[in-house]
Order: sequence, then structure tokens, then C-alpha cells
Amino acid sequence: MKDRFPTEIEFDIDRRQLLRYWRVQSFIGCCVPIILLFAFIGIGFYKIHLDSIQDIGIVSIVVWLVLYIVAVILAGLIVGGIIYLALCHMPSRRAAANLRLLVEGPFLRIVSGAFYVTDRRIHFRAISDYSTHEGPLLKKFGMKSLSFRVIGSGQNPSEHIVGLVDPDDVRDQLCEIDAARENAE
Repeated sequence: MKDRFPTEIEFDIDRRQLLRYWRVQSFIGCCVPIILLFAFIGIGFYKIHLDSIQDIGIVSIVVWLVLYIVAVILAGLIVGGIIYLALCHMPSRRAAANLRLLVEGPFLRIVSGAFYVTDRRIHFRAISDYSTHEGPLLKKFGMKSLSFRVIGSGQNPSEHIVGLVDPDDVRDQLCEIDAARENAE
């Protein structure tokens, strides 16, 4: 390579923040559907409960509603937490430990995954653009994701890398390396 960049570069990953982000995202993903499911069940029980009580006042209706809402949320958090611990806690650790983003000559290499690790090398010719993204949860953790579009990936239009130490700088470096090495042989 005849450019100012080293032939091989490995970008830094903030694994601790990435692990926290993935664990919170997984916990939310496990708990919210369970809470919604329990809410539908709770509505049925609430209706049955109200029908069984004679001469109920508005205060009693509101108190019972609050009690049912609290019960639904607590039950959803408990069941969702069990599902999270069983399915997501350890894979998050493995995925954070395995993630790597490297430049190897004219290739961008991504190593990712928890139990099934994918090691992908993409030629810079196949990458069409780079961008950074920041959502509410990423912003809470002070992170952004780097994404880039790979030409010919119809089903998976873009790759996302979360956890880079300085994704804006990485994006700019990759753009410069891409421009220098795209047509290099």
C-alpha cells in the first residue's frame, strides 16, 4: 500500500460500554413483550374482578387499576429478567469480547458474534458509503454506531458496528483509506 496509513489497523472498541449497552438493550427486549402479554392477561382479570364486586366506587376502580398495573409490570420484569438471564446475559459478554474492526490492506475485516463468530472481509471496492448513527439508548451510553453499505448485499443492506471508541474519527479514517485503496491491487 502506498498511502500514509499502515497496512493493518485495528480500531479500538469500548467493550465495557458496549457490554452495558447490549445488556440493557437485551433486558428491554426481553421484558417489554412479556409486560405487554401480561397486560392483556391482566385486563381480563381486572374485568372479572370488577364484575365480581357490587357497588364499587370510582376510587376503588382506580386503586384496583393501579394495583393490577403494578402487578403486571412486576410480573413482566421478573419473567423477562429470567428470560434475559437464560438467553442474553452471557452471549452479550461473548459478543462484546469477540467484536473487532480491522483494516487489512485493501480489505475491511469485521469479527462479530457470540456463539457463532463471523469473520468477514470486505474489499473497499464493495463499500459505497459510511455513516454514524445515534439513537436514544446509544446516546444514554454516550455511544454511536458506525454503518456502511456493502454493494450486492440485498438482504442485509448495511453493516452496523456499535462500540467504537471514536466512531466519527473511524468513519473519517475509513473514508480516506477507502479512497486510497479502493482501486489498489
